[in-house]
Amino acid sequence: MSGRRWSLTDAALAAAVVLAAGLGGLLLHLNSKSLGAERTYAQAVRDYQDMLKLRERYRDLEARKQRMPTGPQVNPGTAPEFLSLKATEAGLSNPRIVTETPVQSPQWRELPWTLAVDGGAGGTVSRRSFIRFMDLVESQSPSFKSRSISIRFAVEKAPEDLKQATVTFSHFERR
Repeated sequence: MSGRRWSLTDAALAAAVVLAAGLGGLLLHLNSKSLGAERTYAQAVRDYQDMLKLRERYRDLEARKQRMPTGPQVNPGTAPEFLSLKATEAGLSNPRIVTETPVQSPQWRELPWTLAVDGGAGGTVSRRSFIRFMDLVESQSPSFKSRSISIRFAVEKAPEDLKQATVTFSHFERR
C-alpha cells in the first residue's frame, strides 16, 4: 500500500490551516491582554480619583490645623470662667453656667457644662452674638464640643433674634 502523495495544493491548504489556527490563537491572546490592560486602566483611574479626594482632605485638615490656636488649652477646672469670658466677648449678657454631672465610660470621661441666656421679659438675645459665642468657644478650645443646643426664637418682636438659648458643651478626656 502506498501512501497518497501531497500535491502542492494540499500542502498550501495545510499551511493555510496551520497559519489560521496560529493567527486565531494570537488574536485571542492579544484580546485577553487588551482586556487586562483595560481593567488595569480603569483601576488606575479609580485610584487616581481616590488620591485626589485624599489630597483634598489632607489640604482641608492642614488648613484646619493652621486655624487651631497654638496657645494653652482650657483647663477643665476653669471652664465656667472660660465660658463666661467668651460669652462676654460675644456680647451675651447674664449667662447662667451650670456644671452638669460628669459621664464616665471605659475609654472617655465627659465633663459637660450648660450655658443659658435669656432675653428676659420683653427682651431678646442677638442671634449673631450667640453664634459668635459658639464659634469663639469651639475655635479657641478644640477640646470643647457643643453637644446639645436649644433655641427659642422671639417671633413676636424680632424674628431674627432669640428669646432664649441653651447650649451644652462637653470636654472629653481620654481615660
